[in-house]
Amino acid sequence: MASEANGNVQSALNNLNEKVDIIYKHQSLLSEYSSTPRDYGTGYLMTEVEAHTIGFIDDQCGITATELAEQTHRTKGAISQLIAKLEAKGLVRREAEETNKRTYRIYLTDEGKRACEIHRAYDRTQMLVMINDILQKCTLEEIDSFFKVLNRRNEIIEHQLREKKGR
Repeated sequence: MASEANGNVQSALNNLNEKVDIIYKHQSLLSEYSSTPRDYGTGYLMTEVEAHTIGFIDDQCGITATELAEQTHRTKGAISQLIAKLEAKGLVRREAEETNKRTYRIYLTDEGKRACEIHRAYDRTQMLVMINDILQKCTLEEIDSFFKVLNRRNEIIEHQLREKKGR
């Protein structure tokens, strides 16, 4: 039993440099993909970051920039610039709080809600296309395992980021 466990650990450690390189390449590709503007079917260009940010705002109507920065692991300055871009595109609006005029709540406009719905439909369609492509070489169980591992990796990285920020 212990020998089998040691064998599994050794198997996981084999080609560790290759595994690190695969993760780095994946992150690099995602970074490039996320920052490339595209028309998701809305009639105007948005980056993936913009599109998913309006999703966060849709899910948490009235979120503040500070809350959005914390949840997306971006700086307040980056969120401020992003909100200004989304506002210029007519996708979001800001409203000052009654009790604290320096704090703004962020809401989707009708156009922002439409863009969010279109983007989410686009993402679902693209995910199905990708899963069907992956099924050419992987099983459904392997795909489910990938998402389980990716989710756990995200939890670990989020924990490390929060520790670094002292939260």
